[in-house]
Amino acid sequence: FDFIVRSDEEADIWLASLRSAGPSSSAGQWRDRLRRWPASRLVCNDSEMCLETAKDPLALSAELLRCAVRSQGADSTSVRQLCSLSCALKGLDLSGLSPQDLWCFWVNVFHSLLIQSCTQFGRPRNLRQLLSFYNNCSYIVAGHVFSLAEIEHCVLRCDMQRASARFLNLLVRVWRRSDKEFEERSSLRAPSSPASSFKCRADWRLNLVLSAGNTASAPRIPVFERMTE
Repeated sequence: FDFIVRSDEEADIWLASLRSAGPSSSAGQWRDRLRRWPASRLVCNDSEMCLETAKDPLALSAELLRCAVRSQGADSTSVRQLCSLSCALKGLDLSGLSPQDLWCFWVNVFHSLLIQSCTQFGRPRNLRQLLSFYNNCSYIVAGHVFSLAEIEHCVLRCDMQRASARFLNLLVRVWRRSDKEFEERSSLRAPSSPASSFKCRADWRLNLVLSAGNTASAPRIPVFERMTE
């Protein structure tokens, strides 16, 4: 949509009104009625429109993860800020990230989604809820929808050795998309990113830093940022 206003002041009023609605705890609000992605998905960052494109995706992902950590057990204002910031992921251009920065970006995004999903939908309490949690809780990133399972197995581990395919297919439900679909058929309008932006190079250190949010994972979550020279 294009909004035409008469002045900057009127534009600010529109932006404030669009951002004033807080998120609901009801899962129904997070499902997509336009069928742009699988019906079971719970998309955490589609409560607001993305009106600007962040210039530094890696810096945004680091800020988002810090905001997610602060929001745990906080008041509704902090949760609302997290939801608003995560909406900026929708319109990103990932084409300018180096392979290392891209890896760091997706690790930050995975952990942010993990924390935000627990905040909005609650922690899974049994195996069935756990599988549904990882297969359905999602972010829109650069115009495409990714669940926790898809970020881990289709983006971060796409070129790494995997568990038995039969065993993995029993547990993980992913939306298979071709390189052409990533480049030409986004779920939302966003700057075009190459298909390579949605596939990270293999890095064994992923096994050391990726947290599943359980007692078997590391007690702390790293925040990755670009090193300054």
